[in-house]
Amino acid sequence: MIPASEMDRSLGMEYYITDAPGCEGKIKSSAGDFIVSELFSERAYEGGRYLIVEVEKTNWDAHR
Repeated sequence: MIPASEMDRSLGMEYYITDAPGCEGKIKSSAGDFIVSELFSERAYEGGRYLIVEVEKTNWDAHR
């Protein structure tokens, strides 16, 4: 096992279960690095009381 980084230890994680070194990558360096596209079939929608909208959010956290 590899000892966790100082930041991970501060969160309660003492070790990594792997012996492989990390890649030192970055997750989501900028807002444009994370894009989600949800697909739907218009043919499957037969009308009714639901509204379908297309939303584009930039630099928005779902936990707000």
